[in-house]
Amino acid sequence: MTVSILWGWLIPVLLVAIAAGAWWWWRRTAARTSADAVRVAHSERLTSLPRYRALAARRRQLLTAMTVAVAGLAVAGTVLLARPIGASATEPELHTRDIMLCLDVSGSMDSFNEELLATFAELVPQFEGERIGMTIWDSSAVTVFPLTTDYAYVTEQLTMLSQGFAENDYGQLQGTYYGEGGSSLIGDGLVSCALRFDAVDTDRSRSIIMATDNYVSGNPLVTLPEAARLVADRDIRLYALNVTSWGESDESVELAEAAELTGGASYLIEEPEEIAALVDTIADSEAAAFTGAPQVLEYAAPGVFLALGGAGLVALMGLAWKAGL
Repeated sequence: MTVSILWGWLIPVLLVAIAAGAWWWWRRTAARTSADAVRVAHSERLTSLPRYRALAARRRQLLTAMTVAVAGLAVAGTVLLARPIGASATEPELHTRDIMLCLDVSGSMDSFNEELLATFAELVPQFEGERIGMTIWDSSAVTVFPLTTDYAYVTEQLTMLSQGFAENDYGQLQGTYYGEGGSSLIGDGLVSCALRFDAVDTDRSRSIIMATDNYVSGNPLVTLPEAARLVADRDIRLYALNVTSWGESDESVELAEAAELTGGASYLIEEPEEIAALVDTIADSEAAAFTGAPQVLEYAAPGVFLALGGAGLVALMGLAWKAGL
C-alpha cells in the first residue's frame, strides 16, 4: 500500500496562510507590549522571588507545549484538507461468467451424470454473480433450465436430476430421444448447448462443461469439429469430461482437439469418483483464465493524520485548561 496526497498543491498554500496568520499575530503582540504596558515600580522584587520564577517557567512550558499542539493540529488539518489517499493493486476475479452444463444422457452416462450433478449441487451455493444453465441431449437436446442466478432453484434441479439418475428415472429425459439420428450425437448436442447462451453482446465469459461417452451412434447433423469451430467463434470455452474405457482412442483425440480449439481442455474419466476432482480442476482453470486485469484501487487514508490531529486537539484542550485559559 502507498499513500499519496490528492491535492498536494493545497499544502503549501495552507502552510503559507498559517505562517502569515502567525506572523500577523506576533507583530500585533509585539507592537502592543511597549505601548500598552502597565508600569509597576519596584517589580524586580516580585520577579526575583523563587515562587514567581517557578510559575513563570511553568507558564512558558505550557505555552511552548500549546504551541507544539497547535502546530501538530495545523499540520494534520492541512494534510487532511489536501486529502491523503492510499492505493493498492488487485487482480479481481470476474464473476460475470456463464456456465452451461451440457450432458450426454445416453444409457452409459447414468452414474457419471449422477456424480457430476451432485458435485455441482454442492458448488452452486458458493457462486456470486455467475449464471448457470443446463442442457441434456442424446438424439435431440432439451433445456432443463436456462442461464440463471437463482441458485436455490438450480440446486434443487441439480439434486433432483442427480437422484433421478441414481434411481434410473428416465421420465426426466423426455424429449431427448426425438428424431432418427441415433444416440450420443455429440456435435448436435454441443451446438445445442452453445446456442443456449443469451446476451451475446454483454461482456461475460462463457464456458461449456460437457460430459459424454464420446461414442456416436448414428448420423449427426453437425460433426464435432464443426461444432467446435462454432463454439470457438462465439468465444466459448469447452471443458469436456470424456467418459471412456478406451483411453486415447481416435475419438478421444478428436474431442481433445475440439476442446483445445476453444481454449478449453478435455479430461479422460474412467470412474464416476474422478469427477469431483476434475470439476475442481476446471473451476481453478476458469478462475485463472478469467481473473480481471490488475486494477489500482484508491481510497481515503486519513489514519495517521487524523490521529495526529485528534491528539493535538486533545492536548491543546488539556493544556489550555491547565493554563486557566
